[in-house]
This record gives sequence, C-alpha cells and structure tokens, in this order.
Amino acid sequence: MQRPTGKRLQQTSMQARVAEELRQMIISGELPPRSSLSEMALSETFGVSRTPIREALKQLQIEGLVEVRPRVGTFVAVPSRRELTELFQMKELLEGAAARLLAFRGNVPEVERLEANMKAADASVRDGDAEQYAALVHEFHDLIVVGADNSKLEAHYRTLMNQLAYARLVRTSLSRPGLAGRVRR
Repeated sequence: MQRPTGKRLQQTSMQARVAEELRQMIISGELPPRSSLSEMALSETFGVSRTPIREALKQLQIEGLVEVRPRVGTFVAVPSRRELTELFQMKELLEGAAARLLAFRGNVPEVERLEANMKAADASVRDGDAEQYAALVHEFHDLIVVGADNSKLEAHYRTLMNQLAYARLVRTSLSRPGLAGRVRR
C-alpha cells in the first residue's frame, strides 16, 4: 500500500474546503440555480489551482448539487419537478424512520429540545418573525434526525437536504405574507 504524500493530502484538504464552500454557497442561494461555474474563475476566487476545483465540482455533481454538461460547462443544478417530488418522498421516509428510532430511545435530550422548539415556533408565528420560524423548522427536523442516533441515516439525510436546498426553500416560501401562520411542518 502506498503512503499518501504531503502534497496529495494538502490537495485533498483544498478540494474538501472548496467543496464545502461551494456547497454552502449553493444551499444558501448565493450561487443561484443555473449559475455557471467556471473552473478558471473559481480557481481565482479560491486562490487554488484548477485541480482541487475540478475535484470539488465532481463531488458536488455526485451529491446532485451541480450539473456538468460536456463541452458546455458546469452549472448549479436545478432539480426537475419529478426530482423534487422524489426528494420530498425520500425526506418523508427518512424522517419517519428517524422519528421511530427517536421514539424507541425514550426520554432523551432531543425530545425536550423538540418541545422547546415547538413553543418557540409558535411564538415566532405570533410575532410574525418568518426568518426565526424558518430557522426553527430546520432545527425541528434536524433534532428528529440527530435524535435517531443513526449516523448512516443522518448522512443520507444531510445529502438529501443539500440537494433540496431545504433551508432556502423554507425561507422563500415563508417570504409570502401570512404563509407562516398556515404552514405545518
């Protein structure tokens, strides 16, 4: 077995750092759907060679966050209506499994935190604070998954939530006046 060289480890960590930054930029909406992702421009932005950029983009393609069109370019992915439906179906299945696992664990700290979260969410709706409500919705679902105490389920859930850019979807939905009072988790 070959030992990894310092250069290879450094390159891998650069690729991981670039992938994480781009992932967050896509999920937050800083890089909107259909945005073109130029390897050259990104290498200048991040101050790294094109190799870690290329590897980061491959990773994000595997995660479903970017789309590579041969001889055209790389773009922030836009899930089709069917893909969104399938992603939400998978979200429902994973959260259902997580809730079941959490329930089997009994009275764990996440249960108390869920109760506090629901009270805070009700207060944010009464106060008309859509931004706070959006954060609490995200935290609610996260608590269920974390409370399941299943690292494989959590990893798949995180990838799914990244593909949905769920936090951005919730914020966008709640920006419509009066919607927070009608929304159910």
